[in-house]
Amino acid sequence: MQQLNKLIIENKALQNENEDRKEKEAEAKREEQARQDRHKGVLDRFINEGHEQLQAFSQSSRIDFYEKEAKAIYYGILATATKCDTKSKDSNYLFFHLNKILYLCGQ
Repeated sequence: MQQLNKLIIENKALQNENEDRKEKEAEAKREEQARQDRHKGVLDRFINEGHEQLQAFSQSSRIDFYEKEAKAIYYGILATATKCDTKSKDSNYLFFHLNKILYLCGQ
């Protein structure tokens, strides 16, 4: 009988440990999701600001970007590349496409 009681107590302890582990894993998943949501929000903000600046520039008669516009467009392009994960690790790839886009905007 003592052996059975000991096994029951051990089983309850294991169940409690399992529940604690599940709760910690669920909390870690929620924190990771929140981090990913914040990251996506920042990327979306950069993309939207870049798009707005590019749109404003295209409707103007100017031939040069203001510094604020150029930065917003640049960060918008980088954010788009990061969000789409298009070879974002290769800076030469990003700069090639950035220069191409800026060249086309200047025409």
